[in-house]
Amino acid sequence: MSRRKIPVAFPRTTGFPFRARDLRNGLQFGPHRQAPLGQGLLILLAFAAPFAAAQEKSELRTTRSFSVQDKFTRVESGVPPRSDTSGKIVSLGDHYLMVVAGNRASSLTTSQLNLLNQSAYDGIAVRFVDAYNPAQIPSAEDMTAKLLDLKKSSIKDLWPWVSINRMVGRDPEIDNPSGRETYFTRFHGLDLDGLAGAQDEFVLLWQNSLRTAKQTRAPGLVADPEFYLNNKAYDPTLLAKQIGRSVDDTLALLHKLGVRLADAAAKEYPNAVIWFMFTDLGQYGWKVDGNVKYYPTPAYIVMGMLDQIRDKHYALKLISGGEIAIGYCSFSVQHLQHKIDVRAQDFAQHRKNYGESLVLAGTIILWSDRDSMKGFMNVDPCAKSDAKTVEDQQPYLELLFKTYRYNWIYATSYSGYDPINPAVANRFTSVIKKAKAKVAAISAN
Repeated sequence: MSRRKIPVAFPRTTGFPFRARDLRNGLQFGPHRQAPLGQGLLILLAFAAPFAAAQEKSELRTTRSFSVQDKFTRVESGVPPRSDTSGKIVSLGDHYLMVVAGNRASSLTTSQLNLLNQSAYDGIAVRFVDAYNPAQIPSAEDMTAKLLDLKKSSIKDLWPWVSINRMVGRDPEIDNPSGRETYFTRFHGLDLDGLAGAQDEFVLLWQNSLRTAKQTRAPGLVADPEFYLNNKAYDPTLLAKQIGRSVDDTLALLHKLGVRLADAAAKEYPNAVIWFMFTDLGQYGWKVDGNVKYYPTPAYIVMGMLDQIRDKHYALKLISGGEIAIGYCSFSVQHLQHKIDVRAQDFAQHRKNYGESLVLAGTIILWSDRDSMKGFMNVDPCAKSDAKTVEDQQPYLELLFKTYRYNWIYATSYSGYDPINPAVANRFTSVIKKAKAKVAAISAN
C-alpha cells in the first residue's frame, strides 16, 4: 500500500462504537492508526490531493519463518485488473452486502428488523459483547436462542460480531476511560501467552459465536481486530517490549494465535466465512526497525489463520474487509479507483499464497449531507470528498459493487445514517438499490 508521501500526526480519538477515524494513506483508520503516542512516529499520508503521483508497489512477505532476518519479495505483477469479482463464496452467492452499525442483539426490535427487511442489505453484524465489556462470555445456547428469536422478524442474515479487544491490555501510559476496568489492567500488550486468561475468553467468544452462526444459518462471523485500548500494540516491536519477549517470539505467538483461531473455527463451523473488517495484509513496511520491515500486528494473526487454513485444507473463507486498505471515504471516484488498484497490488502475493481462502471486500461510509457530518467525518478525505450527499455517492457504490462481490457499509451517527431508523433509512436504501440495479443491468448486457 502506498504510505510514503506526507508525514502527519493526529489527535487521539476514542474507539468503536464512535469509530473516530485517524488518517493514513489518505484513508480513514481506527484509533490505532495514530502514530504511537510518545514514540515520535509519523504516519505517512498517501494523498495530499485526490490525484497524487503514482505509488511504489508494496513488498509482501512470502516466507513463513519468523526470524527478523526473513527475506521479503517485491511484487512485480504489474497493474492488476480493475475487477476483483473472483473468489465466489457459495454461502454468500454472487454478491453480498452487509451493514455494520453497532447493533446489539439485546436491543434490536421487531420494528427495526422489519425496516431492515426492506433494505438492500443481505445481512447485519450483531454484537453480544461490546469491545470494552469484560462481562462473562454468553453461552452458545443463549446466543443461539436470542438470534433465533430475532430471526422470527428478520429475513436477513444476523452475523455474530466479535472484537479482539477482549484480549488487549490497556496501555498504562494512556488514561483511556474505557480501559479502567481491572480486567484490562491484569496484563500488558496482548495476552499472547494466555497466562491472564483473556486469550481463552476471546477464543471462547469466537467459538460460541461460530457455533451460534452455524445453528442460526448465518454465513459466519464478523471479526473486528482493532486494539482500542493500546495503540502501541500495533507496532510488533513495541508489543514485544510490552509483553517482555523478543520480536521473533512475539511474531511466533501472534502466528500461533491465528492457528488456534483457525482450528477453533474449523471445528465449530467448517464452512464458515470469517469477515474481518481489515487484515493489514497490505501494510508491509508500516513499521521499519533498522533494515527490517514489519506489518502491523494484526496481519501476523491473520497470516497464522491463513497458513493453517491452507495447510490443513480447511474449507474456511477469510474476507479482508478493506477498512484499512481502501478506507471509508475518498476524495473522488477516481481516488477510490486508485486505492482499489493499489490494494490489488498489495494483496497480489497473499492472494497467490492463499488462493480462494482469502477474498477481498469493499467498504464505505454513506452520509446524508454535509450538515450531518461531525467528529471524524469532518477530517479529510471525508470532509473534502466531492460527494456532498448520499445521492452523490451512488457512483462510489457502483464502483465498489462492480469491483468486489462482497461489500459492507459502516453506518454511523457521525454521518447521519442509521439503517434501522425510519426517519433516515429509506433515503439511503433508495440510493443503494439504484446502485445495485445499475450494476446488475450492466452485468446482464
